[in-house]
Amino acid sequence: MSTTSHSQAKGILHRLIIEMSEMSDDELGVLDQFIGKYMREGRREYGALNLDTDPRSLFHIILEAADEGLDREFYLAVARMKMQRFINPTKHPEQPETD
Repeated sequence: MSTTSHSQAKGILHRLIIEMSEMSDDELGVLDQFIGKYMREGRREYGALNLDTDPRSLFHIILEAADEGLDREFYLAVARMKMQRFINPTKHPEQPETD
């Protein structure tokens, strides 16, 4: 567990358990889908995260985060356009007007 000692890890786990015990079912679901999903997928693909031995450079991590952010923004824009079409199916403001 990298530079985190066993006692520190137990303290972190204890705080997480207390925090999660106060969450609603929906909050726990979001936590599982938002964090848990990515942690599980990352662990399967790359192994357990260990910052002390992680071979990725800070520059690589920043570029990857920027790419992921752009992907998120793209899909949010697509979802917004689809929602607008669902709400008002006869009007498509993103389409150019023709004469």
